[in-house]
Amino acid sequence: MADIDLPPHTVSLASADDLAFIRDTLLRLGLDTEDLKPQQFIVVRNQGRPVAFGRIKPYRKTYELGGIVVIEEEQGKGWGRLVVQELIRRFPQDEVYVVTVLPQFFEKLGVPSHRDLA
Repeated sequence: MADIDLPPHTVSLASADDLAFIRDTLLRLGLDTEDLKPQQFIVVRNQGRPVAFGRIKPYRKTYELGGIVVIEEEQGKGWGRLVVQELIRRFPQDEVYVVTVLPQFFEKLGVPSHRDLA
């Protein structure tokens, strides 16, 4: 994946204080809110405000990449790509599995769709 030219920002693990914003946003978008824990999320901030977040959900022998959200007014600027790159960097796996309602987003990042695996 190519580097991204973004304005100054920070990327950190979510805090307990971030969890209400994350939960509310996931609920509003109809995304997975099962067993939310701050340590499963990273948050990207631009000028101190959250612009994107994503989750690595652990399972017994693998991780699920999910809950990738960019706030509406920041979409299309590269924040989502940054979140995916950072989650993969922090939780390296030989294979990455994604369950998504937006397969075209992940296909642009080089993640094959299920039809590519058939």
